[in-house]
Amino acid sequence: MNFKRKSQALSSFNAAPMNDILFFLLLFFLLTATFAIPTFQKVTLAKAEGTQKLKQNMAVVINKDGKIFLENAEIQLPAFDAKIQAFIVGKTEPVVNVIIDKGASWEYIAPVTGILQKYKVSSIIATQKPSN
Repeated sequence: MNFKRKSQALSSFNAAPMNDILFFLLLFFLLTATFAIPTFQKVTLAKAEGTQKLKQNMAVVINKDGKIFLENAEIQLPAFDAKIQAFIVGKTEPVVNVIIDKGASWEYIAPVTGILQKYKVSSIIATQKPSN
């Protein structure tokens, strides 16, 4: 008896369809990576050359040590509250220019802005002194 097989297993593999699959996977990952929303955006702020000077009624400076200066004199927080309360009397839209040192912590800034909000004062927050 002759027990020989008539069909032999193919010893080669056709890899042409594998290229199509890899191309579609690559395309899919490239598109999803482009549409992904980054969680952090780096923003560089522009400097304005021709700025309009606003009417400045009162200037408050907060330095990096947390000291508050009102009209070039150091002042404590309770006295600052009383000065702002006296300042807003008779004014419809009082404006206070708050100049904050670059290294100042928010624990020093928050009480000042809180007092200004308490008396509904429009405040302008600046990061550096305006050039004359």
